[in-house]
Amino acid sequence: MARTVRDSNLESRTARARLESSGQPYYRNLEPGLLHLGYRKPLAGAGKWLARRDKRSASPTTSATPTAR
Repeated sequence: MARTVRDSNLESRTARARLESSGQPYYRNLEPGLLHLGYRKPLAGAGKWLARRDKRSASPTTSATPTAR
């Protein structure tokens, strides 16, 4: 079963409304060193959700290297 990541700053609409507007998103770690979820709150309007994947932490078995013939 997948692990549930909870963050009170991003979990509810009212908690996200209390965040300060910033040019940088608020990131939360979903998979250590690999996957992050972000929320960017603008000065006005609706916020945007972002996903970030860290390519440096990818395992060698998932690399896109061509196979030898």
